[in-house]
Amino acid sequence: MKATTETPLTPIPQRKRSRWFFALWGGFNAGAVFGIIDSLMVIFFGLASFDRTGQIVGFIVWDAIGFGALGSLCTLAVLAALSPFKRIKSGHRSLIILSILTTLSMILIAANVGWSFSPLTGTPPDHAPNILLITLDTLRSDATGSGGHPFVRTPTLDRLSRLGRHFINSVCPVPMTTPSHASMLTSMIPAVHGAKENRYRLGIDSVTLTEILRNNGWRTAAFVSCFPLDRRFGLNQGFMIYDDRFGAPGDLRQASWYKAWKNWREKGRMERNCRSTNSLAIPWLRKYTGDGVPFFLWVHYFDPHSPYAPPIREQHYYHRMIQRDQLEWPDEYAEENARKAVAFTKVPPDPGRPEELYLGEVSEMDRAVGELMHHLAQSVPLDDTLVVLLSDHGESFGEHGFFFTHGEDIYEPALSIWMTIYAPGQPAITGLDPRLASAVDVATTVLPFAGLPPAESMEGFDMLGPVHRHAALIENFGIVMNPRATKQRGIRTESWKMMVFPDSGYDALYALSQDPGERHNVRNDYPEFSSACISDLHAGFGAAEQRRRIAREDRSPETLEKLRALGYVMPE
Repeated sequence: MKATTETPLTPIPQRKRSRWFFALWGGFNAGAVFGIIDSLMVIFFGLASFDRTGQIVGFIVWDAIGFGALGSLCTLAVLAALSPFKRIKSGHRSLIILSILTTLSMILIAANVGWSFSPLTGTPPDHAPNILLITLDTLRSDATGSGGHPFVRTPTLDRLSRLGRHFINSVCPVPMTTPSHASMLTSMIPAVHGAKENRYRLGIDSVTLTEILRNNGWRTAAFVSCFPLDRRFGLNQGFMIYDDRFGAPGDLRQASWYKAWKNWREKGRMERNCRSTNSLAIPWLRKYTGDGVPFFLWVHYFDPHSPYAPPIREQHYYHRMIQRDQLEWPDEYAEENARKAVAFTKVPPDPGRPEELYLGEVSEMDRAVGELMHHLAQSVPLDDTLVVLLSDHGESFGEHGFFFTHGEDIYEPALSIWMTIYAPGQPAITGLDPRLASAVDVATTVLPFAGLPPAESMEGFDMLGPVHRHAALIENFGIVMNPRATKQRGIRTESWKMMVFPDSGYDALYALSQDPGERHNVRNDYPEFSSACISDLHAGFGAAEQRRRIAREDRSPETLEKLRALGYVMPE
């Protein structure tokens, strides 16, 4: 057997690395560079909120790794599909992939921040104020310290009510989210603007507060927190940005692969908590204010709405504070509604528990309002700012047989709202105001303060002016969350409430100054006054019907299913 000889000059065979390895490595590098550029653009445009340097570094690193992996996958797909691409040098392939990804990044970023480059129209009046509208979903009028609750923790709302004008006798036109907010923006009752329930879309012929402000030079933005305020219901009219995305596929408002993946996983979400809303509203406030252009910013918090799921620390606090022997279940509907109210928590709905969780949500929302106000003070001079805070409706805790719900009745727990106007540059706008006020009066109060006349269609009052309303029309359209819910209409004054039930022919008159719990129907004690109230009620709604705008009803399966998941069971 002939031995194989090896000389020093014989080259040692080298194992060649696969072209696939270099191609994939080049794709990873291209994606990583893209991820760094992408994350820097996110930070520059203020599309994400960071509390410390470590979060920024982590955000950049995760973007680089994630998009690096995406670049490798793109390279693999291209190599497998296009044979001519294989003949291109590895370095050139990386440049091509980097160019493609960077172009994609530019398109995505432009789609997310394009509203910030929208041209402003009109010229605002001299000394035009900034306007911040904060709506507090499902906040009972008595669920804050300023509202008289004995131990709830709401330091921010209490302080704002002391420093501003606090309206202790305010109501909503209907205790449902979509129509109540539509009334705030249009200064019309639901019987006129037509969006009478959560499934109706506000018509484009309804002039909104936002449209008037934007047409006169204000920069406008809204960050809402629940599906009933989705843009499909028409409340986005006039907003340069209307952020109502709670996890839809392709939602890249923060433009990182992780956020996109997380949003895709949560594509069925119908709400977000106050922390998530602030993480979007505060960066906008810091980035797009302070340049001399007045702004109108609407921030909506949804937390106190059922299902109740506050942070653990709030649960523990209120669990200790509420005395169980003071609570009771009035009838068989209580347990069923209690389970609905805590459906998204792991806490069993034993007696009293829903009230504890509700108050915990209120405290968490109060914290978010304080955080937002802190950043507002850092961004703009408060002397040039008007802040309007109010709830869209209240919540029943068992009164009149309605448990941890709203939208079924027009009794005071669901009808009365918490409302404060805070204008630091106007010392006269302070103190308690006992006059009757309504959510319908928001637009007609903001516009005169901004130096603009309200639209001819707006029918509210200026809550800061000398003339105030003496009565408010109220109604409930009979959305069925409880089989006992019926259509109701009423007229509310500072001291009286008249309610009529068209389906049953029943009428009720309550003397609220002596009977705030509405326990005694005094209809027969004041027959002439009752008849006059009913006459005014029918006349008011009759005139409203003649002015009614066209509002489209959305009965799509998706809309009905999402409203049902939030506790709104639509009538068949």
